[in-house]
Amino acid sequence: PEDEAQQVAEIARGKGLQRALIITPEGSWGSNVAHAFAERWQSLGGEIIASISFDASANNYSKQIKRVLQIDKSESRHRELQRIIGMHPHFEPHRRSDVDMVFLVARPNEGRAVKPLLAYHYAGDLPVYATSHVYQGNTDRSRDQDINGIHFIDIPWVLSEENSIRKQVNENLPNSGTYQRMYALGVDSFRLHMRINQLQSDGQVFGETGALTLNELGQIERTLSLAKILRGVAVMDAPSTPAQAED
Repeated sequence: PEDEAQQVAEIARGKGLQRALIITPEGSWGSNVAHAFAERWQSLGGEIIASISFDASANNYSKQIKRVLQIDKSESRHRELQRIIGMHPHFEPHRRSDVDMVFLVARPNEGRAVKPLLAYHYAGDLPVYATSHVYQGNTDRSRDQDINGIHFIDIPWVLSEENSIRKQVNENLPNSGTYQRMYALGVDSFRLHMRINQLQSDGQVFGETGALTLNELGQIERTLSLAKILRGVAVMDAPSTPAQAED
């Protein structure tokens, strides 16, 4: 998850975004991912404007999102204006204007709750970037309408349902949907032993779990694909220009 957060930071900065709001679930997992994103984001010259953590068990995040977007301050200013002038002018709350993107760490059901709340609280125009955890790995148009517009990174396997090996897995293994990413890991693990020399000579293998390279510690690192939810379906997004850290 921390590696994914760093890659999301690089993608978003490569698209020219500068000022981020972080939304994560409470607990060490969310805070670790948020820290990884923030560290990479700031090294690339980005700013962290605000962050919130929601209680995943409560399933009610509206107040927290409203507060971090400063909608309550806008409403407070309106009430004060009413008190001063003794009238009721037309009013539409305004969210804070110092944010140009949201970094969201959430599982599928959490993402389906948070994304509509952003729109409800006048932040529907903010681009939302997420890790792979926001997408369950299988097309579910009716439920994923609620995360329309979210940009996220994931492995090629789950973004290409026409993959011939994936089709065979789904046809021959009942209830395989939950384990799509594990099947992809198995396929790449099997293939990599035949291509280890390619990796050791500074090569790259385009696998089912991403673009794979070997780091100085002998560990396999992966670069994931960028996708976006459109009309409830995950589709490949346009490639971005990698951002460079500032001196």
